[in-house]
Order: sequence, then structure tokens, then C-alpha cells
Amino acid sequence: MEPRFKTSFIPKKGPTTSVASASGQRTSKMSVFYLISIIVFIASVALSAATFFYQKVLTNSLIEMNEKLVKAKQIYEPDTIEELKKIDLRIEEAKKLISTHISSSAVFSILEDITLEQVSFSKFDYSLSSDNSASISLSGEAKSFNSVALQSDVFGNDDDIKNPIFSNITLNDDGTVSFDFKASIGADSISFGNVNQSQ
Repeated sequence: MEPRFKTSFIPKKGPTTSVASASGQRTSKMSVFYLISIIVFIASVALSAATFFYQKVLTNSLIEMNEKLVKAKQIYEPDTIEELKKIDLRIEEAKKLISTHISSSAVFSILEDITLEQVSFSKFDYSLSSDNSASISLSGEAKSFNSVALQSDVFGNDDDIKNPIFSNITLNDDGTVSFDFKASIGADSISFGNVNQSQ
């Protein structure tokens, strides 16, 4: 018997596997992109919501602060504020006057503090310069030449006394020494404000 061959034009195993695998790859690629797009969408919605709520919070905070400011303005009446401004202006003017005012008594305090017991003054002249420094001219008497020399050193080393000059040093019949003295005292040393602070 001759063997029978079954011929068929329909393939028993077609390209179904390759088509299925291609569609599976497409599906997996689409599902990854789909998942990423969903995540991005959810993130943008969440960010928009957070921005919206934050803006609401800021707006409410601004309204609240504005209300507090209005209440604070109402507490202080405008007339009271104007009166306080005038008082502040007067206080500032008084401070300026005090800072430029010269205390003449400060000259005597300085001389009292640095004059030796062996020295006395009998004549005193005082004048104020344009820069508010004081020029002083004195005539005095000391027990000896050593007392005059020591007084000269004390005046020369004092920060308040500027340019001390002793002149007309004369030995008297009773052994005492008479002299003339000139110097200047800086404005800072005799300004009313500085004198009050140091007391």
C-alpha cells in the first residue's frame, strides 16, 4: 500500500506565539507608561491642593494680622499720638541743649581736685572760647619753689588741663612763692552732660 500523505495548507502551529508575545510586550510597555502617568497626575493634584490650602492659610493669617493692626490703631487715639510726638520732639531738643551747655562750676571742681594743699589762688579769670573750651588765668601763692614745681607736674599730667603755663614766679619776703598760671580746659571736661554722667 502506498502511504498517504495528508497535505494541508493550514499550518498546524501558526505564528500565534510571536503575535502574542509582541502584544504582551506592548501591554507591559503601555502599563508602565500608564502607571507613571497616573503617579504624575496624582502628584500634580496633590501639589495643587497643597498650594491652594497654603494660600488659604496665608490669606487668613494676613487678614488676622490686619485686624490686629486696626485694633492697635484704635487703642491709641490720633490726638494722643500727636501729643506724644510733640513731647518727644521737646525731649530731643532738651537733650541737644544739655549736650552743648557748659557747666562753669565744673572748672572749680577740676581745680579743687588737683590743687595741692600747699598752693592757694587769690585771683581767677575765666573766659569761654567759640569751641566751648574754657581759658583760665590765675594768680596764686605756694609755700615754696618745690610746691610750685610739684603743682606744675600735677597740672601737666591732668587730662582736663591743657597747655598749663606758670609765669612771674617770685619769692616773697615771708618765704612764700607767688606765681601766675594760665591754661585751657577742653569742652568735653566742662560740658553739662559729661559732668552729670561722671557724678
